[in-house]
Amino acid sequence: MMERAFLPLIQTSLRKPRQAAQLIMAMDLGRDVLWTALALVAIINTFLVMLLVEVSGPGMPLPSYFERPLALFIIIAGLMVVYIHAMYWAGLAIGGKGNLMDVLALVVWFQVLRALAQAAIVLLSLAIPPLGLILSLVVAVWGFWIFLNFIATALNLKSPWHGIVVMVVAFVGLVLGLGVLMALIGALIGSTLMYFAGYFAFDLLHESLSGYIDFSAADAFIAKMDGQAGFWTVFLVALGPLPLQMATLGDGAAKINFGVYIVSIGISATVAGAQKQATVTGP
Repeated sequence: MMERAFLPLIQTSLRKPRQAAQLIMAMDLGRDVLWTALALVAIINTFLVMLLVEVSGPGMPLPSYFERPLALFIIIAGLMVVYIHAMYWAGLAIGGKGNLMDVLALVVWFQVLRALAQAAIVLLSLAIPPLGLILSLVVAVWGFWIFLNFIATALNLKSPWHGIVVMVVAFVGLVLGLGVLMALIGALIGSTLMYFAGYFAFDLLHESLSGYIDFSAADAFIAKMDGQAGFWTVFLVALGPLPLQMATLGDGAAKINFGVYIVSIGISATVAGAQKQATVTGP
């Protein structure tokens, strides 16, 4: 029964991708089903990528996470989730109309088709390597055409060529978003360590030198560094000319509320990361 429904849908996807997309959208699959399917597809793709790496031989230089299945799975699944959302919002931005779950359903189905194609490429590469290379090129071109039609159908775009705009905008957004996210994660980890270093260092100095130094002015300043005042102090200092490590040490010494501190550092790091990405990708 499943084969009777599965095989015709594959054939329709290859020959008439827009019609296949409409059939898949008409299934109206639930959110839980689609996200679970995405996770399963990511697992299959992880296995196939690792298999392709093994077939390619040890001479190909690859990042270290290709040797760790869990890390590779997280990267593949994470990129798919981010890219699905990026394509959806990019499509709306250029005048498209659609449902996020429709985009998700079609991306999942496309990944199923891609996994079947990759399996065929692996088998053919093991038997006749030159034919495997030719098949991979054919699959890449044909797959691109199918995906454009899927995106155009899901977002009600005028033509498949509008799907190219969606893919480009989504890819740029993905690159910028990953750059900002990595900057944010790095800033939060380092800033948290420096905050507590400053926090406890000031306590130690206060206890050790209180008999020799009058800390009343410092204590009065610390009492003011709460709420809105603390937020703007952290935000402006983090974006200022001082090295971030020195600034965060001072924030900890000033006993700024840690929740306020984290929110402010996160926003300032996001702004700084966005500025850096704009500088790198700008004219």
